[in-house]
Amino acid sequence: MHQFPPSLTKRMLQSSDSNWLFEIRNNENFRRFFVNPNPVSSVEHQHWFESLYSDEISQFWIFELERVRVGYLRVRVSDEDASEVSIGIDPSFQGMGIASRIFAQTRFFEMDSKTEKFVATVHKDNLKSLKLFSRYGFINPREHSVMKDFLVLEKVSD
Repeated sequence: MHQFPPSLTKRMLQSSDSNWLFEIRNNENFRRFFVNPNPVSSVEHQHWFESLYSDEISQFWIFELERVRVGYLRVRVSDEDASEVSIGIDPSFQGMGIASRIFAQTRFFEMDSKTEKFVATVHKDNLKSLKLFSRYGFINPREHSVMKDFLVLEKVSD
């Protein structure tokens, strides 16, 4: 008998997600690939979350397995022809293929006909993320012009 993995569900960001995001943003293993790897204070987080929650140019999805939050995907218009993509997986669920499932299920890069290009900024030591973005057509990694430990990958809309 085959066992199928639990269904991955997607929903929009809700105010009740703030505490979960605060916890994973402050997880040492999660933060080590951030532009600013220092812990986030609750006040800083609250300001970030409020701006994110009211941001009309971003799409921020929460992903759940059996009603347990496992990750998020953010697509934010960064200029007229590009959207910035970021993904985060709860450290308790990393290494389980969740990020691949999110990309495969969401197909965000096929949903937005206005966006000509998607970009992802990834820490050069985050090999799993580099591999994930590459697998989904993000190519031409180049060093970030300011943040030397980061690479910028691009995906042009089909």
